Amino acid sequence: MTSRVRSEAIKLGRATVFAVGLAVIFAVVLGVATTALAAVPGDPFRLGRINSIDRLSTLVGTTTNAMLRVDNNGPGPALSLEAGAGNPPVVVNAAAGKATNLDADELDGQDSSAFLPAEIYENSASQTISPGSSAGVTVACDPGDVAVSGSYADPQASLEVTSERRVDDRFDVEMGQTNPSGWHVIAANPNTSAGATLTVYVNCADRAPLHTT
Repeated sequence: MTSRVRSEAIKLGRATVFAVGLAVIFAVVLGVATTALAAVPGDPFRLGRINSIDRLSTLVGTTTNAMLRVDNNGPGPALSLEAGAGNPPVVVNAAAGKATNLDADELDGQDSSAFLPAEIYENSASQTISPGSSAGVTVACDPGDVAVSGSYADPQASLEVTSERRVDDRFDVEMGQTNPSGWHVIAANPNTSAGATLTVYVNCADRAPLHTT
């Protein structure tokens, strides 16, 4: 009788230990799984889902290559940035270098056509003004380029310049064409016995296609 009671007690103890151990295992597994599904700081980034977060995430490392690459082989963009109205979509540190192969369509809301290029070239034109008459001489830039300054030369020092001005692109109704930007000078030749040569120069900001001499 005593042996049978002892045997039953041992079986009951083993069963209890097994049940408690199983409960502990379930608690650990389920607890970890529940934590993994919770939206709390420290969660891994989940692809194909919205990852809600309320603080900065930082990727720090030291490498000669890029730290992060987003490669979209489809027709869409590789990266989409959204910010509130009036807020910058991206910020770089002041010491950062030039962005390689960056193609910016506008600068401060202005297209590239709103800015003058740094390359400048010179055109010139000459005309002989008859004795006792006056004439205007215009020297033009290449079509699409912009005149930034101009001057003239009077080798005989015999002409009287009455007007000098920059000429903007304009449509000539009589000629039915748009005249390019340039420099225009009007001069009179008071000498009644000999003609005099007037040479006009213009300095032009070179836009594509580039000027060739």
